[in-house]
Amino acid sequence: MKADDLTYEDVFVPANGKRGDGTRVYRRFPIVAEGWTGVANIVVLDQTITPRALFYHLEEAGKSVGFGRFSPRTAGYYGRFAVSDPVFNGKKYVEGKET
Repeated sequence: MKADDLTYEDVFVPANGKRGDGTRVYRRFPIVAEGWTGVANIVVLDQTITPRALFYHLEEAGKSVGFGRFSPRTAGYYGRFAVSDPVFNGKKYVEGKET
């Protein structure tokens, strides 16, 4: 996706990024349309974390926390995500089983 393909919204936000500051400016934030995908590589250092636990928590984080500006963690509705085609140690992970 290229910058020219994105739509945007202008938002009146604090100039220094801190709430409660008196100085506000308009900033332009991109809106990434539905259907956008990406790849995340996660390094798990603790061997007690199972693939099932990892993907469960990622799914829940996608629903309740999200990422970016105005995400669920900041009482917004942008930034939610779902996990699709998970791979663990180079093997596709399907419903609790590595294949």
